This record gives sequence, structure tokens and C-alpha cells, in this order.
Amino acid sequence: MLEDDPSPVSRRVARDGKAELLSWISSRQEPRSAARRARRRVARYRELLSVAGLIGLGFGAKVTDGRATGDLAIRAYVRRKVPMDQLPDAHRLPAALAGIPTDVVVIGRPKFQAGDAFPGAAIQHVAAAGPGSIGTFVRRTGSDRLHILSACHVLAPHGVAQPGDVILRAANGATAATPIATLTDFEALNDSLENRFDAAIAALDDGVEAALRVPTMGVPVLPAMQPRKYQSVRKQGATTLHTFGVVMDTDADIPIGLDQEFFFTDMMIVDGTRPDFSRGGDSGALVLDAVSSRPVGLITGGGGDKTFVSPLVRILNRFDAHLAT
Repeated sequence: MLEDDPSPVSRRVARDGKAELLSWISSRQEPRSAARRARRRVARYRELLSVAGLIGLGFGAKVTDGRATGDLAIRAYVRRKVPMDQLPDAHRLPAALAGIPTDVVVIGRPKFQAGDAFPGAAIQHVAAAGPGSIGTFVRRTGSDRLHILSACHVLAPHGVAQPGDVILRAANGATAATPIATLTDFEALNDSLENRFDAAIAALDDGVEAALRVPTMGVPVLPAMQPRKYQSVRKQGATTLHTFGVVMDTDADIPIGLDQEFFFTDMMIVDGTRPDFSRGGDSGALVLDAVSSRPVGLITGGGGDKTFVSPLVRILNRFDAHLAT
């Protein structure tokens, strides 16, 4: 079993920072009915955020004029920035809370980036509207069977997927969509409670050969690692191929989706260097540390020029799996 959180002090600081912002928002909120106060935690969390015009919050890098300052900040995520003189009082965040700087970060509307068997290849569920990317290949404890690891919303679309469903290598200009795997297990996304990651696995069909090497990046170096703020990372996806980025947040709580949104907690946020780290069709792609090539996470979605990534360690623990070598 891999350690799911080797940095309890860092996590505690992040939780305290996010709690400060929620407390400030709550103090400016109009009284609510007893029924609303009894809502589930996620519904309450999102309601509090909306009071201040936010869609998410995190704890990570402070950015000024497009450059990281080296300081940490409580990051307030918004769809768009509005001039200060046009903001209602409840939406004007203080420059600091409990001595911690705040930073307003524009991410637009976060959405899933869902777009023959090798990492970064386009893949999709038989009933999906669009493809995503193969992240990597794993084996479950006690089994030699190879499984594709990708995003849940790619391999197991909400409300329509069940184990045994056909997984396709996505069609392109030269070839038609072809069955290559069978959906085996997935952590179903919950639209009312918090989600800690976005992942599913599918067993490769007999006769399908898998290339374990990630194009351009090589074979990942084990074991998987926890993300770090300011960490340089890279990925290979079906749409944007090989890109580099920097981890700017490891504790983001964000709603992500297309027609339906799902609330995720403690996600990574990566800023691209070219400028986009990912686009639609890159969901499920494996993210590696740019220096060591150790795996860090799977792409879940994006908003604006930000990419949202599910930490890999908790995913491997959930499926009792390890990367194939």
C-alpha cells in the first residue's frame, strides 16, 4: 500500500487556509434556514463559495502579473475577473486572511477533457460522445492481466456504464473505432458528495498488445509520488501530445463536468508552459514528474489555462494496483 498523504503538516496548513476563507465568506452571508443548514457537506461548501462569487478554492502558489512570487496563498477560483468597482461588497475578498495572502485565479468553466494501446492514445467507452486518453497500464495485486488506467468519465460515463462494457480505441481519419478492452472497475462519480479522484480500469482484450513506454517520455519510474507545489511535470495526451507544466496547487476543491458537474477535493492544478498543458481529449493522460519521470496523477479536466489532475497514489490504492513494467 502506498502512503496516501506523507505530508500531514502541509495538508493541515492547506485545510486551515481554506477554512479561513470559508469562515470569512460565512461571516458575510445572510442567515439561512434550518433546512439549508442541514444540507450535505458538499452542497453547503458550494453554497458558501457562491456567496463570494467563487466556484472553488485551494492553497498554493501566489501569482502576480503572471509570475509566481514564491509565496503561498489561499487561492480563490472564479470563472472570470470583474473590476473591483463593479463587485458587490460580499465578493470583495480581503488581501489576506489570518496573515495568509489571497489570490483570485480565473479558470473559466472547468470541464472534463474527454477526446492502440499505448499511453496517450485516444480511447472511449462504447456509449461515450467523445474520447479521452489512455493514461498507463496497471496490474492488480495477484493478477498478471494488463489493465488500461484512465479517467472514470472516459471509461465509465456517469449513469450509463457498468462492468463488462466495451472500450474502444477511438476512430481517426485512417481507422474505425475498434474494441480493445473491457471495463473492469471504476469509482463512480458522485454528483452530491465529494469526489477524491476520477479513475477507472479496463482489462485489455486477448490479442491486444500494449506498449508500456510513454511516447516521448519513456517508461515511468516507480514508485508513484505525491505532488508538490512548484513541481515541474509533463504528460502525453491524445490531443496536445507532449507538454510541460508546473504544479500550482495540490489542495484545490473544484466542480468539474460537462452537462453535469461533480465536486472534487484536494486536486492538483497545473499551469502549462506553452501555454496549455491539456485540452479536450487529454482526460486520463498520465502526468509525470519532469525530472525523475515518477508518476504523479491522471488528468481529470481543465478550465481556462488550468489543468485539473487527480493524484495517482490514492487511485492505485483504490484499485489495489501497480504500474506495469
